[in-house]
Amino acid sequence: MGYGSDEDSGEDDLRFDPPPRPVLDAAKVVAVAPRGDVVEHAFAVEAPGATLHFQIIQMRDQLYVWVGAGGVGEPPMHGELSMALKTRMSDTPAVTTLLGAGGTGGGGEGVGMTDCVSNQVAQRLAKRTGKCVGASCNIP
Repeated sequence: MGYGSDEDSGEDDLRFDPPPRPVLDAAKVVAVAPRGDVVEHAFAVEAPGATLHFQIIQMRDQLYVWVGAGGVGEPPMHGELSMALKTRMSDTPAVTTLLGAGGTGGGGEGVGMTDCVSNQVAQRLAKRTGKCVGASCNIP
């Protein structure tokens, strides 16, 4: 009748409380048909010495604008990206460089954050539209 013997363990020792009942989540997953909330506009304009390429993607609460220039035989590039959005603190939208000239993404040595064209475009469009705006302007 020592410790660990069969006589010592009984069903009384193996009783556990019942597991807690699962809590029903208030969120429901509902399939939604696409309503055309994302619209893309892409076009190119011939300019002296280069072709300017534009891509604008409109979403419900966001706008993405890409502008790039490519010479003859040169593919368009994506060197900088900025984002701006309105805040309750100021009439001027907050803006930051995510990639490229003013930030740490590289590609724009010697260009200060205030000189980043993408910042200016994103900030102006965010102020006019009231949306979160991503802008990438890659024109030499």
